[in-house]
Amino acid sequence: MCLKYLINVFLFFGIVQWTSIFAQNTEVITTDTSTFSIDNCLNEFDSTSRVIENSGWHYFFTDKAKQNGWSIKMSYVNPGTFRHGTHKHTGDEIVFVLEGSAEITIGNRTKIVGPNTSVYFPKGSVHGLKNSGDTTLKYLVIKKD
Repeated sequence: MCLKYLINVFLFFGIVQWTSIFAQNTEVITTDTSTFSIDNCLNEFDSTSRVIENSGWHYFFTDKAKQNGWSIKMSYVNPGTFRHGTHKHTGDEIVFVLEGSAEITIGNRTKIVGPNTSVYFPKGSVHGLKNSGDTTLKYLVIKKD
């Protein structure tokens, strides 16, 4: 009986302590609604704002100046073409392939990837991306400068 009582006491205080720790680490984050609202935090695709190039087009969903250096871009690349040659950035970059086939280059290695593939390009890495298929390549670029 004494052992059962001690176990219950330990369990009770363990739960109380865990609840206390959890409560201390739970923080409610609020923002100034005069700065952030649905109107300036939402960007629906607008085809008239696309940047059209010989290789296809791209569209920025975010403005780096307003999003603390973050940008999200959607690119459409015509078969057999690329937006630009190999290059590097001062910030990290992630590409997510939505449709088509992409030839990814990082350093001196190349690999063909398809839809639902993400690629991380660390800052300063020489990298490139080319449409290696016979249909339009569609991908998202998420980047922090």
